[in-house]
Parts: sequence; C-alpha cells; structure tokens
Amino acid sequence: MPIKGSTALPGNRVAIGKSIAVIFCPAANKQVWGVTVDLEDLPRIVANGPWRVANLHGFCGKIDLYCYTIKGRKNIYLHRFITGAPKGLVVDHLKHRTLDNRKSQLRVCTQSENQRNQKRYARSVA
Repeated sequence: MPIKGSTALPGNRVAIGKSIAVIFCPAANKQVWGVTVDLEDLPRIVANGPWRVANLHGFCGKIDLYCYTIKGRKNIYLHRFITGAPKGLVVDHLKHRTLDNRKSQLRVCTQSENQRNQKRYARSVA
C-alpha cells in the first residue's frame, strides 16, 4: 500500500526500526511506497540513491513493483544491488513481495530455479 503525503526526492525519507529500515520511494504516478531493507545495508543503499519504484508488467498481466535507481543511463534494481547478483543469474523474492528487499527474503538463482517458486495463476479457457 502506498504511503500518502510523503515526498522522497532528491533523497529518500527513511524509517528505522531495530533490525530493518523502510525507504520511502516515489513511483511515476506520484504514489510513495515503503521498501523494506536490512538495517545493516541502509548506509550503502542511501549512498547510492535516490531510489524510486517502477511498475513492471509481470506474469499473466500482473503488475510487479520494483525499487531502482539510475546510474548514468542504467537502471540498478535494489534486489540485485543488495545481493550482488552476477549477470546471468536472477534474484528470487521468496515470498513474492517485491518491495521486501531484506536479504533473508532474497536468493540468487537461475531462471529455472526462480520459475519453480512462481505463483500459479488460473488460465482461462475460451
């Protein structure tokens, strides 16, 4: 759910808990979303911001939200930034919560391993 009444650029607002932090990131539609990260990763994340949320079309027309920043002309996705995933591998969000970027909720894997963790969607028959 987006956080109302928050602004996030040029730097992101952050709420800090005991072991996690929530980074407030804007989307193109002016909504602001909370992105969860481990507190130990926060200094490196903030230093490489500002971070935004992108609405990407996923499997079966579902819209997935991903946190990213721009370096030069390249989008850097937060889940790849945190895990240091090498090219050719993907990052699986274990519970399908794409705005939860705690290391315990992410795993670097192959595309086929990632598809085994994919949610099942009913297919309509015409």
